[in-house]
Amino acid sequence: MLGQERRLLHIQDGEENFWPTFTDLLSVIILVILLVLVAYIFIAQISTQKTREVQQMINAQIGEIIGLREKIAGDLQQEFTDSRLAIDLDEATGAIVFRGEILFATESALIRSDFKQMLQEIVPRYVEVLLAEEHKSHISQIIIEGHTDDRGDYMYNLDLSQRRAFNVVKYILGNEFPDFKHKEELKYYLTASGKSESSLIKNSDGSVNREKSRRVEIKFTIKDQYLIDKMREVVR
Repeated sequence: MLGQERRLLHIQDGEENFWPTFTDLLSVIILVILLVLVAYIFIAQISTQKTREVQQMINAQIGEIIGLREKIAGDLQQEFTDSRLAIDLDEATGAIVFRGEILFATESALIRSDFKQMLQEIVPRYVEVLLAEEHKSHISQIIIEGHTDDRGDYMYNLDLSQRRAFNVVKYILGNEFPDFKHKEELKYYLTASGKSESSLIKNSDGSVNREKSRRVEIKFTIKDQYLIDKMREVVR
């Protein structure tokens, strides 16, 4: 009988020792959870602030890149302000557009003499701006783009537009074209691209403006490496 009472008392003593230990453990767990939550909130606040800072830096870099293109386009606009030719120069991109029947014979890639004269007067001045010391390191390509209207199938127009663009490049770099300051250097930048009918110009009513769609554009691209370097500055 006495032994049974001792065993009962022993169990009760054990339970009394167990519950305070469990309570302490639960308190520790709750404390850890609270600390984790506080840490998470703190990190989230820092991360949000860092995200804002990075976004601001990216926006600033993008603004700088856009500013560079606008600067070059502005210099081109200034160069051709006094031109006696009817220059269709995009103020935002710096692209020059040649339109009309004077460009090529119908359904032909043969350059008409009037268009050759225009190229002789415009190309050297256009290239002079792009390959000036302040801009040259940022220029990736100078592109001659050929565009057709929507008559004929796509592949026919692709071939025609490519041959037209190629013949313009061939003419500019050939012996028939008069020498100019950057002519030899230009071959490392100049390229031809046929766009077929992929960039048709539409009238206000949605119909195709075939006369304006048939065109040759001279444009430039900025070096990818320059853009990459700018983005690297953001993540340093």
